[in-house]
Parts: sequence; structure tokens; C-alpha cells
Amino acid sequence: MPNPDQIPSEGELTVHKIGTRLQAIKMIDLTLSEKLIKEETGKDPVLREVSNHIKLGWKNQCNSHLKPYYRKREELAIENKIIMWGGRIVIPQGIQKAVLHYLHRGHPGTSAMRALARFYVWWPSIDEDIDRYIKLCHKCQENRPNDPELPIYSWSIPEKNWERIHIDFAGPFEGKYWVVVVDALSKWIEVRPMTKTTTVKLCAKLDGIFQG
Repeated sequence: MPNPDQIPSEGELTVHKIGTRLQAIKMIDLTLSEKLIKEETGKDPVLREVSNHIKLGWKNQCNSHLKPYYRKREELAIENKIIMWGGRIVIPQGIQKAVLHYLHRGHPGTSAMRALARFYVWWPSIDEDIDRYIKLCHKCQENRPNDPELPIYSWSIPEKNWERIHIDFAGPFEGKYWVVVVDALSKWIEVRPMTKTTTVKLCAKLDGIFQG
């Protein structure tokens, strides 16, 4: 998130714009409202501290409950008052159980549920909480060892072009990496060469695709 006390650079504005778009897509998939996440983040005492540190800077020393966030401090950001880590929404404690319930639709196995969570959300004990959730699921325990390793999950259907995109890198090929962008509704593919795969360069390339 651009520092409100400074004039943001073009790169910062681009990163903020792309981050906001990706955040909105993931909230739709998780059937979570932006208002709910904001409210729960504001109620969570730990995340309030984390938010302040992101805005004002981290000290060299921090309390033990903040150490998981301190280790990721260079990758944490705030988008629309919601904390993000590496494109994943940091979920407040008050709605973690609801998110686990959603991720467990179709009763995926542990590794599949973790893989799904890694695309959408994060909190410090998420892997342990997933393990515990599955162990307490009677249906999963009854069906062991026949748990499916792939989740029974379908993407929500976009209503218009470019509402959802899928992005990946290919390469290196001919001395370059290639960013591949696929529109989920029309299946239209855009491929662009990149010499560097930094976040700023990627966001600038995506912004050019969206505006084109």
C-alpha cells in the first residue's frame, strides 16, 4: 500500500491497483465480504498491532505473538484496510473457523486443503489448524484412507470478460520469461515477454494488458 505521507511512485500505484483487483477476486471466491474482513481485522488485537507496524515500521524486537508476522514483514501489505501476504488474505481469528469450513467443502485431504488455502489465505497456525480440522471431521475419518487428494471445488463463473484471470510464468525460453494470462470466461490468452519477474515489473505488464 502506498505510504499516505508520501507521493506514491508509479510502480507503487500499479502494485496497489493490481493487489486490490486480486484481493476482490479472492474474497468473491471465499464468499467473504470486504466489510466483514475489515471489521474482524479491526477487532483482532494482534492484527491491529500488525497494521500499525506495517504503516509505521517494524522495530528490531517484537513480542512473541508478533514473530510470525515479523518474519514476513517485508512481504506484508495493507490493501483497503485488509492485511495481505504474498497475494493471500491474512484472516482475522474471528472468522478463521468459517474459512476452514469453506476450504473443506468436498472433504479434501490434508495436502489438497493446504494447497487450496495457500492460494487464498494465511494466518500463523493455518497448517496446524487444517490438520486439526480434518482430524475432527467424522466423515473424513470414516473414509480414511480413501480421502481424495484433490478438492471437489469449482471456480465461480465470471459474469464478464477479465473479471477473473489466471496467471503463470513460462520459461526461461530464448533468454526470457513469458507471463501467460488467461481470461477465465472467454479463454482469451495474452502472452508477454519479461526479462525480470519482479512484482513491480509484473504489475506493470498486467496493467498494460488490462488497459490495452
